[in-house]
Amino acid sequence: MDKKLQQQIATLINYYFKWLVVFVMAIILILGYFFLIRPETLVAQQESSYQKIEGEYLALKRFLTQLNELSGIYQNISAKDIEKIDKFLPKKSEIEELMKQMEVIVLQNGLFLSTLQISEGGESEEGIGRLSVVMSIVGTDYIGLKNLLYTIESNLRLLDISKLSFSHSSKSTTIDLVAYYQK
Repeated sequence: MDKKLQQQIATLINYYFKWLVVFVMAIILILGYFFLIRPETLVAQQESSYQKIEGEYLALKRFLTQLNELSGIYQNISAKDIEKIDKFLPKKSEIEELMKQMEVIVLQNGLFLSTLQISEGGESEEGIGRLSVVMSIVGTDYIGLKNLLYTIESNLRLLDISKLSFSHSSKSTTIDLVAYYQK
């Protein structure tokens, strides 16, 4: 019986030898993948993830350094400088103050303000408002106009001249300005 059993096992192995080899090779490949290749790919993925996180960390660290520098600079701004900035770009439209400034500028140059119209308007950038200012001035000659423009340019408040009409014969000038303020 022992010989018969051995003969049957040998016949069975002979008959299924190809499939047995394929099965053993599949097991070797699967075990090789799980014990050799997969750990290496996991390590490579972790290193890549680590480098990405480290890059983000360094970028945030640089940003924090810049933010701290800006904060230090901001802390060193004097109250006088803050007042100048508020005059340059006021926190509100301050239409009344702008009217006074325009009247003083015109009178400083020996001219007379005929009309002054100030209105909200125009497209503005985010956080910045615009005021439209139209001034009619009489008694202007070329020198007076030149001095007026220099005074407007030297004014601390941010003003842009968008249109200028000058008539030498009638000694009149119309100036369209844009004044800015913080919203």
